[in-house]
Amino acid sequence: MKILCVTPTYWPAFEFGGPIHSLHFLNKGLINNGAELSVFTTNKGQSTEFTTNKTSKIDGIEVTYFSYSKYMEFLGTTGWHFSYPLLKALKTELRHYNLVYILSIWNFTSAITAYYCKQYNIPYVISPRGQLYDQVTSTKSWKKVPYYKLIASKIIKNAVAIHYTSDDEYLNVHKRLGLNNEAIVIPNGIVLDEYKVLPKKGEFIKLYPHLKNKQILLYLGRLSWKKGIDLLIKSLPEILNNNKNVHLLIAGNDENNYKYELIEIIKSLNLKYCEVSSDPLVDKIGIDVSITFTGYLDNSDKKKAMIDSKLFLLSSHSENFGMTVIEAMACKLPVLISKNVGIADKIVEYDAGVVIENSTNEISKNVCNLLGNEKKLDLIKINALKLLNNKYEINEISKNILLSFKRLIE
Repeated sequence: MKILCVTPTYWPAFEFGGPIHSLHFLNKGLINNGAELSVFTTNKGQSTEFTTNKTSKIDGIEVTYFSYSKYMEFLGTTGWHFSYPLLKALKTELRHYNLVYILSIWNFTSAITAYYCKQYNIPYVISPRGQLYDQVTSTKSWKKVPYYKLIASKIIKNAVAIHYTSDDEYLNVHKRLGLNNEAIVIPNGIVLDEYKVLPKKGEFIKLYPHLKNKQILLYLGRLSWKKGIDLLIKSLPEILNNNKNVHLLIAGNDENNYKYELIEIIKSLNLKYCEVSSDPLVDKIGIDVSITFTGYLDNSDKKKAMIDSKLFLLSSHSENFGMTVIEAMACKLPVLISKNVGIADKIVEYDAGVVIENSTNEISKNVCNLLGNEKKLDLIKINALKLLNNKYEINEISKNILLSFKRLIE
């Protein structure tokens, strides 16, 4: 079975968050289960080490990074990814594949791929990855609503199926939009073998010595309004009243200069912060700050941060899955998430973390309760590993998706 995966950005463009990791893990799993798979993407967010418009081998996967036009970047936060070389390749190569898997909605790559799939009668599956949630579509609706009516709705209508990564996404998208396509609900997965050997405790503290002896609350992901980071910051004064040793670590790339909105909130609360990329104070152990912005952390440093943290926090207003949540659980870091995170129901079912209403009071109350309850934290770690093994092992997930693809073709 020959599958073409088309995505606007791809590994290792980590600045674009969890979908980059989850899609790459899925593709490796599909190949391990016998599929022939190639990836067409753009070189957005890539270093110069990959030859543009030529195929590269990434972890055994054939990936072609097509050049894109930066003149169209005004159309979105990450651009529309208009790529004439990609268009040409689709016209000549698409007919060689049995099925096309399209990631994302609001971009040229999905639109042009869906168009040629229809022209050549090639079945395709769309995976919106949270981009059709009402909270997302209502943002900048002045351009998304007409785009949906003119283009995106047709892309979705002609898909043989839509792949959702959680029941929450299915319920909040498929039924709300009244879609008639077949729905495939299969979660993201993780390569658990990569977490069998973890960094030693204290490695991250060596990199950021001002965090020594702190109980670190970790947020890791893009700095975006929808992640609810503002609620984490606003809950911090109450947490500090109960535990002066707490430190909020905010790791991730800034999106649309949202970090500066967060800094204004921090200043209004009379809290102190530092940015490790530029602040000379970070070299001093015991610096009097309660919040640190690290910027982007690579995979190795991300694991180190998780190992040295006390709790992982994700207070998203909208989150179709929550890839960093399962990565934290794999690092044996207890998680506290909002009920808006797609896998919240599984966390509750397995008692593998704490799920809360998304408010500052709920965050501060539950963080304080957990920090004072080591027995509960240990139980969460055990249950989280059970959940990972039962639901999110990538080989089984890839096998299920491949079976779905074969059934669609037949």
